[in-house]
Amino acid sequence: MNLSNELADYWIEAARTAAGEFIHNAECISENPAVKAYFKKNKHGGSYWLEIREPRPIVRLVDIEIQKAINPITLRARIWYYSGEPSLPRRHKELGLVSLGNEEIRCSEIDPRESWLRQLAVNGVAVEGVEYPLRKVEFLNSESEIGSGLAAILNDLWSVSLQIENGNVVAAKNFFPEEIGELESMLYEGAISKVNVNKFERNRRAREQCIDHFGSECQVCHIEFGELYGEIGAGFIHVHHLVQLSSIGETYAVNPIQDLVPVCPNCHAMLHQRNPPLSIEELRARCKCVNIMDCKKSDNHENAKRQKTVV
Repeated sequence: MNLSNELADYWIEAARTAAGEFIHNAECISENPAVKAYFKKNKHGGSYWLEIREPRPIVRLVDIEIQKAINPITLRARIWYYSGEPSLPRRHKELGLVSLGNEEIRCSEIDPRESWLRQLAVNGVAVEGVEYPLRKVEFLNSESEIGSGLAAILNDLWSVSLQIENGNVVAAKNFFPEEIGELESMLYEGAISKVNVNKFERNRRAREQCIDHFGSECQVCHIEFGELYGEIGAGFIHVHHLVQLSSIGETYAVNPIQDLVPVCPNCHAMLHQRNPPLSIEELRARCKCVNIMDCKKSDNHENAKRQKTVV
């Protein structure tokens, strides 16, 4: 793949739009982090850059670089942490494969380039970083797709970073975190099923609109974590994407009400026991706890009626 000559015409606007979307959707991000999009000439012909500076107190910089004249075209997504213990870049590396954009990829630890290192040293600052080299970047040659493509990569990188910072990951070859909406591949405790979670289930706004509409009750087994665990479980739920990825075109936009549905972690894992996944109705028909939960709700309703009658 070669970069389109037209990229120079729309890079800055597209990159800024992607950064704006990322900042709007991202969790635990600083208020109004500085954004810079530009083209910088170098001995290789030049590079397209997108920088988001200090998006979180421990993160000095998130950047994307595409070198214009290097083939195959590679998008390099990086995150730079202030140096400290424990080493967060080392945790990135220990994770192994993670999902960024349309790829499962490993990172490498990197050092600042000499010119930046000198600038940092003047201010008494030390940083350490990781880089994810992505090559499935055909969207770069489409003015209509570049913004969403860049935003998806930024969102995925940020999600991995948050999981690592919050200590919700364990260094292991086949590790998958428990919380949906963070990485594309997941393994839920208590289930022996790998669940492939796509970018539509990770979209924060889509998730919120789905849950606002349906509530936080699992649409398969009817479990509601707030009722079961009290305050600690209130509002906790996963979402499942109903549309088969093979049927999704390039212009597909997720409909949070029609395309997403709230499910508990166990039911989500069970939906993906088959490829293509079971439908909500199919799994509900197999789920023995559905009758139990329905009976419990019926009992609660009858008890409430009796109490009203007594009063």
